[in-house]
Amino acid sequence: MFAPENRSPQQDEQFSLTDGYSIRSKAYIYDGDLHLCGSESELLDNEGKVRYVWRNLDTDGEFCSLFRHRNGKHYLIFRTELYGYSVLEVESGQEMHYVPVCVHPEEGQKAEEVFIWTGADYDSDTDLLAVIGCIWACPYSTIVLDFSCPLQPQPPEHWLDLRRIVDPDDTRFDDIEFVHWESDSLVLRGCDTEDGRWKEVRVPVEQLRAEL
Repeated sequence: MFAPENRSPQQDEQFSLTDGYSIRSKAYIYDGDLHLCGSESELLDNEGKVRYVWRNLDTDGEFCSLFRHRNGKHYLIFRTELYGYSVLEVESGQEMHYVPVCVHPEEGQKAEEVFIWTGADYDSDTDLLAVIGCIWACPYSTIVLDFSCPLQPQPPEHWLDLRRIVDPDDTRFDDIEFVHWESDSLVLRGCDTEDGRWKEVRVPVEQLRAEL
């Protein structure tokens, strides 16, 4: 994947994050017996110094987000493959990489699909993380999980899919997307299955805590 001949510089990216941090990413494409797309990314501080480097083996829906936690530290959330998620505590350099075991089962066992992360937004007032994504080939949804201990992995059974709350029969909306956090609620928008229009939906924070 990351051999020099697979570099695809025309797809390189560089973009800013919060508090002066930025990302510089190199793209790789492998066309052999499989078609693979990967990336090698660097986190840079406000002086342009490289603070962290990682590789992603599958860039479908790739993302990275940087937040200042209520504990005062910065956390980078990103992926190293299609499934699971990773967290870097920037100040200490500690990192956590989590991939659900069910997507890479033991030989002879069947793999199971889990929610694929494509974006994340942290709310410091509640210590909750809202994550955009989908089950492979299904409509987009938003999940919520506890992010009070960022370096502690949260398994899928602790991921609250908000479709279960706002569209339990799976008949009202196609995609359900995160909009923003408010003081007492999480604001979403859903694409109506009948007319295709986006409609705002609010889920009280108290309900999120009760469901989690």
